[in-house]
Amino acid sequence: MPRAPKISQQQVDTVAAEMQAIGEAPTVRAVRSALGAGSNHTVAKLLNDWKSRNAQAHQEASELPAGVRQALGDWVAQAIATATAALRTELATTQQDNSDVIAESERLAVELDEQTQGLNRLATEKAELLGRLSQLETELELARKAVMTQQQAAEAARSESTTLRLRLEALSRLENEVERRRKGLEEERARRIAAEQAVAVGSARLDATEAQVVNLQRRLTEAENEAKQATREAHEMRGQLQILQGMRGTRAQP
Repeated sequence: MPRAPKISQQQVDTVAAEMQAIGEAPTVRAVRSALGAGSNHTVAKLLNDWKSRNAQAHQEASELPAGVRQALGDWVAQAIATATAALRTELATTQQDNSDVIAESERLAVELDEQTQGLNRLATEKAELLGRLSQLETELELARKAVMTQQQAAEAARSESTTLRLRLEALSRLENEVERRRKGLEEERARRIAAEQAVAVGSARLDATEAQVVNLQRRLTEAENEAKQATREAHEMRGQLQILQGMRGTRAQP
């Protein structure tokens, strides 16, 4: 609420004297209305000061010589009656001024209460904002932890991908070894066929080559067993590769 402009004692004295001169009671409300400024409290204080000085001036002016006062006894009685009426009027005016001051005080009390309520609302809003800020900080911390978890999962996926690539390379080398042994087996079979043909053609050399045939058969059996073992290992590696690929695909899903 904007503060009322300041007023001086001289301004109040001038307005009050003018009202008194025209027979109008200088009340707080009337003086304040004439000045167009000041609060009821300030106007009442300055007006009371003027009334005090004005009453003293009337008292000093009413002091007359003893002879004159005795001659004017009747006039004194009339003056007392007039003064009493004036005092009653002034009392009524003072009561009105007091009522105005009380009304002003009540209005200020209402404004103070409204301002207090406003401060309470601001305090509540501040508390709510602080609570929201704390909640946002908690959510931010949770988001950071989630990001760290995702980063760790991505790192684990990269590690598994590297392991899978190495196993694929090992599987490729194993397949090459199986292929080499298969070719060797075919060559052994070809040599066995050639040996059998040589036995059929040269029965005279049968005894000498029989041991060689047996040896070739044993080697052929060993080679076949090694080829079967290599084939089983290749199947196992392919199964493990499919499992790893399935796990990787499951983790990659959002």
